[in-house]
Amino acid sequence: MKPFETYDSYAFAQEFAPISDLSKFVRVGGVGEARAKRAAEQVTQALEFMHKEDLVHRDVCIDNIFVFNREVTRFKLGDFGSTQRVGAFVKNQNVQSPWAPPEVSLTVYNEGYHVHTAQDAWQLGILIYVCLTGSYPWSSADITDQHYNSWVAWLKRKTAKLPPHFKCFTPRLLRLLRRLLQPKPDKRSGVREVYKYLSDPWLIKGAEDFGISSDSSSSESLSQESLVTRIEKKLAKLLHP
Repeated sequence: MKPFETYDSYAFAQEFAPISDLSKFVRVGGVGEARAKRAAEQVTQALEFMHKEDLVHRDVCIDNIFVFNREVTRFKLGDFGSTQRVGAFVKNQNVQSPWAPPEVSLTVYNEGYHVHTAQDAWQLGILIYVCLTGSYPWSSADITDQHYNSWVAWLKRKTAKLPPHFKCFTPRLLRLLRRLLQPKPDKRSGVREVYKYLSDPWLIKGAEDFGISSDSSSSESLSQESLVTRIEKKLAKLLHP
């Protein structure tokens, strides 16, 4: 990423992502376990680097993860418009979001909260869930959301009943999600926690019964690749008429 400054603006030139962003590939059923692990690992590496510099991304989501090959296995984290220093005080502008951690969701609109790396860890947990299922675990991490309340009740061992939409996950993945999707930010694990679980299976056998996709290429991915091919041909004509 290279900065450019003009008389009235300051801009960054970033690497071109020819395959679009991850949202174009995530459909009902997810992107498959292997791709989900690759995305989680590479995004974790990016976040780990940022956190060492005391920076918090604050907007980790499938729209901001860019795909760099047709196999959908090489990813980069982008869009740093919401990035802030650790400890910065910011106003809450987007309360109702499935990506927002509870400490953000519970902040009244236009009131403030302090930025910390645990917010990225929470969004990383949501990213893993979305990549595996193609859906969100809840609409908002708020007590008014039934699905979120079910998760918190199980997390706090108030019930032994696992929320139905988590039943396709292995005990090891559930252990990871317990740490990343921990409501209390001071008890939430850092993003490095992901590395401990990459060699473990994340989906149970028979996950297809839950509507979860296998790791084989989906029709959406193939159609996206053909679209990319057409774009590349148009670019080639523009560059070499």
